[in-house]
Amino acid sequence: MYHIMYCSRDPIGDEPFLHTLEKTLEELNYTCLITHCSDSCHLLVGLSRTPGAYDLVFWDVSHEEKPAAPEAVAQFCQTTPQLPVVLLGGQPDCREATDPPVYPLPKPVSRSQLTQILQTVLQPSAPLLLQRLGPARTIPMDQVLYVEVFNHLLKIHTLSQQVLSVFGTLTQFQREAPSGQLLRCHKSYLVNLAHVEGIQRYQISLSGGLCIPTSKQNYNQVRQSVIRYKCRTS
Repeated sequence: MYHIMYCSRDPIGDEPFLHTLEKTLEELNYTCLITHCSDSCHLLVGLSRTPGAYDLVFWDVSHEEKPAAPEAVAQFCQTTPQLPVVLLGGQPDCREATDPPVYPLPKPVSRSQLTQILQTVLQPSAPLLLQRLGPARTIPMDQVLYVEVFNHLLKIHTLSQQVLSVFGTLTQFQREAPSGQLLRCHKSYLVNLAHVEGIQRYQISLSGGLCIPTSKQNYNQVRQSVIRYKCRTS
């Protein structure tokens, strides 16, 4: 699930844009939670407290006070240097940047414009290329439940209850996955945080009723990582 922040001072005038956004997300088959805030002050305060909580921000700068808008956008870029932002209504002093990406977008916004930006920013996780004991194949990251290691052989457990065998190490596998999605919960296990349903001493409950062990030595750290991920994605 993706999390989008929408910042605007005009809740009534927002309805056409939000309707277009929701329809575009539906066409792209993206599951999103859209959160609203009323002004740039609330936006900046919220992002400073939870900088990793959102995947994209739509900010209607046409309602911001003109002299203060460029300063607010600059502060946004400093507060969340990796978070893409779409400036609705455009902004003559803002240019598309790479860190973070800033997209000025004139109003009214068309569905084709939204589609292009959403596909650029909210890219689905790339599938992993697995060199199995046999032909190579790919597997979508969201299908990986957990990974365990035996010597130098990895056993990849999927949601469909398949078990794929590949050569490698947990460190190599984790490095190839999207950042923050796989957690080293035990010296012999990686878990996909998207499929964690609970954690207790000393095991993690997964989708389908499965349980895998957690490290006793690093249990508190693992537990905090699970909680942070759930807070960010809930």
